Amino acid sequence: MLWLYLHFSQLTLDTQTAFPLPENASPASPLVVYQASDNCIRQRCQLAKSTGIEVGMGMAQAAALSARLTVIDYQADTEAKRLSVIAHRLYQIAADIVIYNPDCLAMRVDTLIRYYGGAENFWLTLRNELTELQVNYHYACGWSIESARVLAFNRCNQFCTDPRILRQLLQACPMHCSELTPKQRHSLNRVGIKTLAHILALPATELGKRFDNQLIRYLCALRGEVTPQVSYFHPSETFSSTIEPAYEINKTQQLLPWVNSLLNELMVFLRLRNKVSLNLELTLRFREHPSLTLSIGSACAIYKAEEWQTLCALHIEQLRLPAPVTGFQLVAENLEAISEQTNDFFSDRNHYFSHKQLIGRLQARLGDAAVWQPFGGNDHRVEFTTCRHPTTTTIPSFSLPTFCLPQPIPLIQASHVIYGPVRLQTGWWDAKPVKRDYFVSQTDSGQYLHIFKNSRGQWFIHGWYS
Repeated sequence: MLWLYLHFSQLTLDTQTAFPLPENASPASPLVVYQASDNCIRQRCQLAKSTGIEVGMGMAQAAALSARLTVIDYQADTEAKRLSVIAHRLYQIAADIVIYNPDCLAMRVDTLIRYYGGAENFWLTLRNELTELQVNYHYACGWSIESARVLAFNRCNQFCTDPRILRQLLQACPMHCSELTPKQRHSLNRVGIKTLAHILALPATELGKRFDNQLIRYLCALRGEVTPQVSYFHPSETFSSTIEPAYEINKTQQLLPWVNSLLNELMVFLRLRNKVSLNLELTLRFREHPSLTLSIGSACAIYKAEEWQTLCALHIEQLRLPAPVTGFQLVAENLEAISEQTNDFFSDRNHYFSHKQLIGRLQARLGDAAVWQPFGGNDHRVEFTTCRHPTTTTIPSFSLPTFCLPQPIPLIQASHVIYGPVRLQTGWWDAKPVKRDYFVSQTDSGQYLHIFKNSRGQWFIHGWYS
């Protein structure tokens, strides 16, 4: 077996630097990710590195090196969520993925090399995808997940499939790159095992005489002598993604870059599954205020980020934030498969959806209650046949005229009958009886009219056909 291990060494920093800095932060300010529980710097940008700040350094020492330090709190849960997003993205390339929260994943690649027609072809495909994700990472291959992890944490950064070269690289790695605890390293050091080269050279029987089962299991896994017992990653059938900015946002226009990032993730998610969505739920989280959920709907099922961005922007610009925003969550659960009506899914043709997109924008701008559409009622009398209902995602077709008057008006313009008559005599049950002969007529200008003649021989217009 051959495994590739990816360590995303500054996942929090990569997520934050893709967005605008807070208003009180200078672009030239060093940026660090700080873990308060251990009082250490977990990640730092290149500018912070140039000032002498290193990973593992305490906050007091880091602050002494730079007076303009911008600090981001480290959250393991947030990194784990971003790692899940990366796994969903890479799943289109490799199916056998194992997640190691909060910032590592492994994938089996020996079968993929044959599938892609060579190791170089596979690596170029994977590297291009990682480049689009704009994340920093260290990587390495190994005959087991444990051996690949040691090489990745030693920043080997080589996609090598030759076992002899991998053994040489592994023998050169320091002991602290392994998952051995300080106590276990001390036990190995007492019997003269000071490097990984010594571990790889000793037979398992000799190791079993001196050390406990936990250490033996790890050393055997490091040497690739046992079958890995892992749980493979399975992508979700619905979309849910969360982003937590490193600072509070108190202006609505500053929300859009974060929302657009989530919509881009949604677009990739839908495109890979050949799905579209009619509704999204965007939740804004606050520190000491209940979360605010926006239900954003589209009149037609869409997947493109720019189309959702327009609708989201219309909702957001009408908001009044009750408190500064500290987090975003985007959820899309009711997904639909592409139908025959959406056969131009990967093209820029929008002629079929233009009228529905207009309805969606009107609903986002004016609200659902302000947008209505005509609907056929359950009554033969024309003045009661057409009523209005809140706009839905589909527009029915009518055999009756498109535009129907609530009260008929006298016919005063010349026209000639092209269809009819149709006798309508009903309404006896509610004291509003009608007795009419309906016709379809056409004026000299080509307009089609819905007209009728009553029992007294008077002519009226009841509607127009579009």
